Amino acid sequence: MQTQADVASRREQLVLSTYNVTQAEDQIKKMTSDDKDPAMFLVRLRASEAPRRPDGTQIPTLEEAVKIALESRPEMRQAILDMQNKDIDAEYTKNQALPSFDVTAAYNQNGTGGTKRRDFTLGSPALTNPLPGGLVDAFGQLFHYQFTGYSLGFSVVLPLSNKAQQADYDRALTEKRLSESRMNVTAQEIALEVRNALTQAEMNRARIETAQITRELADQKLEAEQTKFNLGTSTLRFVLEEQRNVAQAQTNEVQSIVNFTKSLVDLDKAMGLTLRKNNVEIDKTLNPVAGINVIRKTETAAQ
Repeated sequence: MQTQADVASRREQLVLSTYNVTQAEDQIKKMTSDDKDPAMFLVRLRASEAPRRPDGTQIPTLEEAVKIALESRPEMRQAILDMQNKDIDAEYTKNQALPSFDVTAAYNQNGTGGTKRRDFTLGSPALTNPLPGGLVDAFGQLFHYQFTGYSLGFSVVLPLSNKAQQADYDRALTEKRLSESRMNVTAQEIALEVRNALTQAEMNRARIETAQITRELADQKLEAEQTKFNLGTSTLRFVLEEQRNVAQAQTNEVQSIVNFTKSLVDLDKAMGLTLRKNNVEIDKTLNPVAGINVIRKTETAAQ
């Protein structure tokens, strides 16, 4: 009866595991494809790579990981750009409160056209000696520099008590300090996230070693119990218990390897290397023509 109960329990776990795998596959298909054909959900997925083991996996130090994260994370880049904008605003408002000295200079060239009058005085009853002229005369005067003019001027403004400009400058300084505080907070959050991801990766690496040792000990106990059963000094119940312990130890070992792989993915995310590790470039995505040109140049160089 105990054996039958164990078999029924294992079958229930198998059904639940199969259902969970199917749900996970459907979620992956939904995220990676926009195909509306229902037959897509009947396609079975198969992992192209096995879970990564700690052997040969290089995990950076905390200093290196934080440095890479501060250079790669988009949140940090956005905070730095915001800080630069606030710095420019503060410098601009500060300059507006300074004295100003303006110098202006001008040069002009004129050409006049129309009928000229000679010997004309105010109050005279008639205009005498007319000299006809027109558009040609105006252009001739313009290009012969006959009527030129020059002007030079300067102005000095001394702000004695400009409350509005001072208030604007104080506002810019306050926003600059707030932006600097936000940038520092963002840097601290990124460093803490990287620290947690590194700790998780190291912990999962250690759990793989302990799970492997546990599985090896379970195999040895099963072998010993099987030997005792063959010699008639043990019962089938104890053999089944050791087989169950071995299966559980194998499951724990596989789960620890999967958790280690997931912690490496989380570490790449914390360091801002997810797109780079998967050969995804935002510039090529936003500008497909440039991406195609780069690919063509690469293929030409390879040939």
